Amino acid sequence: MPEAVEKDISPLELAISKAENLDQLYEALREAGSIETSQETLTAQEVIDDIDSIRSYTGISDAAKETLAQSPLFRAITRKDGLRDKVKELVLRE
Repeated sequence: MPEAVEKDISPLELAISKAENLDQLYEALREAGSIETSQETLTAQEVIDDIDSIRSYTGISDAAKETLAQSPLFRAITRKDGLRDKVKELVLRE
């Protein structure tokens, strides 16, 4: 039986996956300095600013959070390294 091949995971992807809150996520982004998307390289601060703009919608009702979860606002966050899913998880938990 062949051994399962583990997916190569970048240090940033690992840090993103381990982040339990937005402070930890921001720290991981700052340590990386930037994130390369399929189209451009974004600085950590650019990504954090995008996340903060989405966070301005927190503090809303659970029903409104369901709508926010489907919102195109999250498209501003790259999927690279699982970032969009992690941002969604952490923002909607606030």
